[in-house]
Amino acid sequence: MKVLKEKMKRQTPPSRVSGKDAPVNRNVESGSDIDFTKFPAPRMWPLDGGKYIGTGDAVVTKNPDTGKTNLARIG
Repeated sequence: MKVLKEKMKRQTPPSRVSGKDAPVNRNVESGSDIDFTKFPAPRMWPLDGGKYIGTGDAVVTKNPDTGKTNLARIG
């Protein structure tokens, strides 16, 4: 918690970029080229049926009206 608290003090404000220049759009696959097995994903327990993308992650949201921050554990 101490390390996270210090990192949160060093937040970088968001900046706008065009869709064609957005890093998230650099690698786009569609149709039969889509292969989810390329992503690193954990197998959490020995008897799991497979690896699960998003298991054990967290989502942080902020209410735009109140400014209140919420953290939810997923999985």
